[in-house]
Amino acid sequence: MTLTDYHATKDIIDCGDEQSMRLLFITLNPRLCKFAEKFVKDEDIAKDLVQDCFMQIYEKRESLDGISLHAMLFTMVRNQCLNHLKHKTVIKKFKLDLIRLRNEERLYNINFGCKEEVGLISEEVINSIQTAIDSLPATTRMVYRMSREERLKNREIQEKTGMSAYQVIKHIKIAKSAIIEQLAEL
Repeated sequence: MTLTDYHATKDIIDCGDEQSMRLLFITLNPRLCKFAEKFVKDEDIAKDLVQDCFMQIYEKRESLDGISLHAMLFTMVRNQCLNHLKHKTVIKKFKLDLIRLRNEERLYNINFGCKEEVGLISEEVINSIQTAIDSLPATTRMVYRMSREERLKNREIQEKTGMSAYQVIKHIKIAKSAIIEQLAEL
């Protein structure tokens, strides 16, 4: 089968014929990789997922005669991408749970009678919080410090800065999120 023959009979090819399978791969692989990349946002992962789909087709090629492989491959790639994204979400949740558990274990194992150990942990937490605050954009850092260090109310921050209530709250939320992320890395 030639490339012209393949385009003429695009939907159905002889799956048992290795040359046809090779031609199918050469023809569809670039499009399938671009299709997968739209889902996973990573070119290398997209290529791996597409390769897995072609391997599955190749392994089952004898039982696929008369089937539209074009449509089947796009469906398989989409499903592989969705499964990959689902797996990625589960892994991320597991990592966050593990971080939370480690932090709880660290607190559980602290000998609160030993001031030196408590001091080291306090210093580490304070340094992490300060690092997070220092990395904030200038306006967000200013609003957060007014709120937490100067203990100003949101209304007072609004009056001093000329910001709306929404903007003040937004800056405080951004700062809190940055601090939480920084502490999660401990």
